[in-house]
Amino acid sequence: MAIFRSFRSLAFLCLVTVVFAESKTIFYRFHDKNNASINNCILKAMDKLRQETCLTFSKVPKPVKERVISFIESNHCAWQDNNSTVHMATHCLNDDTCTNIISKALTNERPQYGVVRHLNLKFNCTGKKNDRSA
Repeated sequence: MAIFRSFRSLAFLCLVTVVFAESKTIFYRFHDKNNASINNCILKAMDKLRQETCLTFSKVPKPVKERVISFIESNHCAWQDNNSTVHMATHCLNDDTCTNIISKALTNERPQYGVVRHLNLKFNCTGKKNDRSA
């Protein structure tokens, strides 16, 4: 009976390890003085990508050794690759812009309809959608 319990524990541990191994964590931070609407738009886009890919997003309060994407309020909406910063302005906020700018930070420039498929392929997501439903 003890062997069976040990086997169940080992099987559970393996299952948990596989689940976490299939998830890819993207670290991010918001600038302290961002307008709340900017942060909300980004969070909504992250949630959408989390549901459609194997990606998870984790907010970090301080610098870490992993790559961190920073979101900062600015006069324009753009991705700055050299310092991993997304510049966001309230005048260009909408669901598509927020999703596209995150995808630009994570991939090559691609139209939104191909973002989910490309992220799933790039991060080797399995069991998720490979295409966006129209």
